[in-house]
Amino acid sequence: MNRIAVITDIHGNLPALEASLAAIDAIGVDEIYCGGDLVGYGPHLAWTLEHTAQASKDFMRKLPFDLHFPLGNQDVHLVHGSPRKVNEYLFEDKPASLYERLAKAEEAQVMAFGHTHKPWIHTYGGVLFVNCGSVGKPKDGDPRAAFAILEADQDGPVRASIERVPTTPRPSHGRSPRLAFRASMRRSWF
Repeated sequence: MNRIAVITDIHGNLPALEASLAAIDAIGVDEIYCGGDLVGYGPHLAWTLEHTAQASKDFMRKLPFDLHFPLGNQDVHLVHGSPRKVNEYLFEDKPASLYERLAKAEEAQVMAFGHTHKPWIHTYGGVLFVNCGSVGKPKDGDPRAAFAILEADQDGPVRASIERVPTTPRPSHGRSPRLAFRASMRRSWF
């Protein structure tokens, strides 16, 4: 069984990210991918503005538009907004014809994305669309952080679920936020 987590829309919310990473570690995954929107909005917004170095800004500007990776016997395409534009919103209530057109143009069998901050999962035209929601700023009426778990047997199709994690913002008191990552786990961020 291969299992990955996809997080998106962290928006500088360190407590939500820490809670999500702890939940992901408890679930047990092989890899974690991030679909963008790393900064902005969060409870540490003032700290972020004061302490983000030019090198960090340059790093974020150079992150790729999308990623493709295999899972089970399928290809996963990870984008932030849509495969057409980084800032296109793919809301669940858009016409099915839009998703059918996207599926027709898509080479992957799974498309994972965020940007709307509202998680949903649906299959259109043979493509599994997974909106991962938002770790740092949910907008679907549920204040808990959201992320997606994608899993597949070695030769099987991808199954997806949305996980929710309660978070409690806490003030940084001017301290530099630090994250501990397990060195054994490959993490891809964009």
